[in-house]
Amino acid sequence: MNLKIAFTALIGIFLAIIIFYGIMNWYPSNFDQIYLWSEYIKNETNKPKIFLFGSSHTGNLDTNYIQEYLKNNKIEHEVYNLAISSDYPTRRAETIGYISELKPEIIFYGIEIRMFEGQPDMTKEQLTALEITQIEGITPNPSEIFEDLLFPLYNNDFFSKIPKSPKIITLKTIKHFIHNSNETTTLDFKSNEPFYNIEKGVSPVVDLEVLQKDWNKKDRKFYGIDPQKNREFNTLKEIIKELENKDIKVVIFATPKSSVYLNWLETEDKLIFEQMLKELEKPGTAVYSEYNQYADDNIWTSVDHVVQSDLGIIYSQDTAKMIIKEIKK
Repeated sequence: MNLKIAFTALIGIFLAIIIFYGIMNWYPSNFDQIYLWSEYIKNETNKPKIFLFGSSHTGNLDTNYIQEYLKNNKIEHEVYNLAISSDYPTRRAETIGYISELKPEIIFYGIEIRMFEGQPDMTKEQLTALEITQIEGITPNPSEIFEDLLFPLYNNDFFSKIPKSPKIITLKTIKHFIHNSNETTTLDFKSNEPFYNIEKGVSPVVDLEVLQKDWNKKDRKFYGIDPQKNREFNTLKEIIKELENKDIKVVIFATPKSSVYLNWLETEDKLIFEQMLKELEKPGTAVYSEYNQYADDNIWTSVDHVVQSDLGIIYSQDTAKMIIKEIKK
């Protein structure tokens, strides 16, 4: 009887592994936009590649202008803006294995303070059962111990290409079959900004005084930053480490903010963010922290987005200059 139970358990484990492997390979190779684009772009050019990471704050850069600026300065690199709306390091980590396989010369990651924002305080009644189990206790975390023991096994190229969240990939696969959805319909393979295509000039410049009035009406809250227990910051450091271990240079730049946005933030939170930027800066990792350089300029379409028109071209121009500076180092 015991032998039969053990055999049944082994069969169950074997089937679970087969299903896991199938889903982890089937979904990205058929529907993950970044995977599909990375497979397409592999053989498209032999020129050195420059990748831009970040959210819509990076997506607002005029990549065509940057490419032309580099060309006019006798630099023949291909620039790809891989910005994704609402990007966070934990989301970016899901596909870092695909991207690193393309062997870009430099990755420029645009970050901003709200990437690392905390969560609003909640009473115990508001917490879900899952969130309660995630509250740190006095006992060691078995998950962290397990990961430390297995780190030498999964810290390699094979495992780096497996999405970091099997749960999310599984749910997306189920969603696809239930709704018969195709998430690749908006992917423009030939664009140098394949995941963030917005027509220039859609949103007009808004005067800073108007932005201030509108922002006051929204009564937004910022829930602070904990640099010691910050999942996004820790993930960002791991991404940098993984890329640099593969001889890919990483440059961090803080995306610009208007004076309305900066005045809204507490001084303490800005100091913490600046300290986090300093922590990221080390030999091999350059950091550009001038997020207030256009604060009082009339180039804003929202409190934290530079307009996508000729008025906001200074942002793209300065980014192009930064890229040239890092290429020539």
